[in-house]
Amino acid sequence: MDRRLNPDAGWRTPQAISLRTSFLYFTFSCLYILLSDWLLLLFIPSLEAYQQAQTYKGWGFVLVTTLLLFLLLSREERQMIRIYQALEKEREELRHTIGNLEEAYREVKLLAQRCSQIEEVERRRLAGELHDRVGQTLTAINLNLKIVKSLLSEDSARAVHERLQEVQTLIEEAAAQIRDVIAELHPPVVEDFGLAEGLKWLAGRLQKRFDLPLAVSCDEKIGRLPANVEMAFYRVAQSALDNALRHSQATHITLTLRQIADRIEMVVEDNGIGFDPQKILKDKEYPSWGVKIMRERMLAVDGRLEIISEKGKGTRLVASWTKGEAG
Repeated sequence: MDRRLNPDAGWRTPQAISLRTSFLYFTFSCLYILLSDWLLLLFIPSLEAYQQAQTYKGWGFVLVTTLLLFLLLSREERQMIRIYQALEKEREELRHTIGNLEEAYREVKLLAQRCSQIEEVERRRLAGELHDRVGQTLTAINLNLKIVKSLLSEDSARAVHERLQEVQTLIEEAAAQIRDVIAELHPPVVEDFGLAEGLKWLAGRLQKRFDLPLAVSCDEKIGRLPANVEMAFYRVAQSALDNALRHSQATHITLTLRQIADRIEMVVEDNGIGFDPQKILKDKEYPSWGVKIMRERMLAVDGRLEIISEKGKGTRLVASWTKGEAG
């Protein structure tokens, strides 16, 4: 940056310019008065001529100081013009930089939207593949095992019956796990019934899996939201609840969906051990991808994500989106 734009640029500051101008004026005035009086006394012995010379000297002082002030102010004016031009140049550069940043932000947001769309499409495809291939195969194997068991004699093949029963149990467990994976990859309840019902369904499944109290409160008046917004809220809730259940050591977790004016707000809160959000984002030793992905999901729909947490004081996650945004 030009030193003239820097308030600490020494003698070029406004205060220094004022002091310098005053000092020069004072010095010139003193020298002019002293020297002119000495010269008049030296060369003009007559009192009348001396008084007349004093008058001319006064007019001369006015003319000379006026000329000097004009030259000095002209110089300062040129300097101020250069400073103004430098400021205009920097402002134009700043405007250009801001424009580039805004364009980069729009590109990042579009990329995040596209990534979310691709992810949901891929999740739907994987869920379909698991259902159509693996799920049906396990169902067929289970049916065949039942047929084999019915064909065996209990007296002659008790051990075989026991083994077949164990295999059948494992297959049923695997089928249940695959159904859970399919539901996590592509939750049809959100598409069919909306965000509120999807969050209740998600909370019920997680509460059953982890056997931990999980209170859910959803404003039924919210109604349906854009599909990508509903899915963004659902995925954030899925990640936040999973993190709370696995890592927070909480004894109570709440999930709240509400509407405040035009803003839709989802809050996930626990009474667990808490953490330092800034450390999570900056420290390489901590896994921060979950937080970053949640923020990117909300960014992709013009939403916001805020995490309030402190060690020993639990965690509060707030995801919000305003109706009328791009979504």
